[in-house]
Amino acid sequence: MKPPIAALDPTERERLLNDIYYLNTAELRGFCNAHAIPFAILIEAPNGRRTRSKDLDRKGIVIDRILHFLNTATIKPARSFARKWLPPGISAALHSSPTRFCTGNTEIAMRRRSS
Repeated sequence: MKPPIAALDPTERERLLNDIYYLNTAELRGFCNAHAIPFAILIEAPNGRRTRSKDLDRKGIVIDRILHFLNTATIKPARSFARKWLPPGISAALHSSPTRFCTGNTEIAMRRRSS
């Protein structure tokens, strides 16, 4: 399959690549939905199946996925976290409460605030 961006002339291509960064998140996700590009984060459930978390990828990652699709006509797989990489207890919390999934310094800061 020919990459979608190949159908554009060079000036249109350059304009598209420059303007994509100015689209809002809803417009980017609308494009993703129309072309089946995943933007949700998947979490491994206790039973081993991957389920969609309520968190979504950041705008930069969504743009990267769109650019990859436009340049190669292939879709990157959804971002997924295995249970072994999640802090203890967070996997169950992701599926049963409105707990947000945080990594690195954000999680450390949240623990400091709660103690």
